[in-house]
Amino acid sequence: MDINADLITRTINGDEIAFQSIYNIASGKVYSICLRYSKDITEANLYFEESYINIYKNLKCYNYQESFKNWVSADAVNTCLFLIKKNNYSNLFTDSLI
Repeated sequence: MDINADLITRTINGDEIAFQSIYNIASGKVYSICLRYSKDITEANLYFEESYINIYKNLKCYNYQESFKNWVSADAVNTCLFLIKKNNYSNLFTDSLI
């Protein structure tokens, strides 16, 4: 994954074209992670969307000495796990009300 510091800095400063470039470069990796953690395509798409929201929000925390590929992957995995846990908790709560 070839992401340079300038692209990240421009994205942090609000450059939508720079973020689109990051999206184009990293989306395949992120989507494959989301597919592995989901039950179906609809759920994978939800995880993917939430992952990119988190990537955008957390980009300012990215450590430039770290591999961007590893950082994006970890962010996507953490997002998927959070959503799975949140969904399981919601189902547990609603099932107990029935």
